[in-house]
Amino acid sequence: MSSWEDRLIKKMDMVKKMNYGDRLSLYNDVRVINLAIMESVNGWNQWLSDPSIIDTFTEEELRELFDGFRRVALEFMEMDLKWTSKKSRMGQEGGDQSPFGER
Repeated sequence: MSSWEDRLIKKMDMVKKMNYGDRLSLYNDVRVINLAIMESVNGWNQWLSDPSIIDTFTEEELRELFDGFRRVALEFMEMDLKWTSKKSRMGQEGGDQSPFGER
């Protein structure tokens, strides 16, 4: 197993073991999970930026990847839209442009 696989398994175990804590712990845990997602996405981006990688996938594997990526992306973007819209509305109700600034 590669060192990336080892690190990924450890991060997955860490995330699986997370439980609700106080407000500050929850905030920190969401931040840690977000960083884990970013690291994984960056790894995929590096991998998929290598043109020779396509030769290692069959068309069926690429279809499976496409379906999985699309499902995860849509779920994540729906969550993003929900919370961005909610926080934007809160800022507008308070007279601010947005509590988080431009994204």
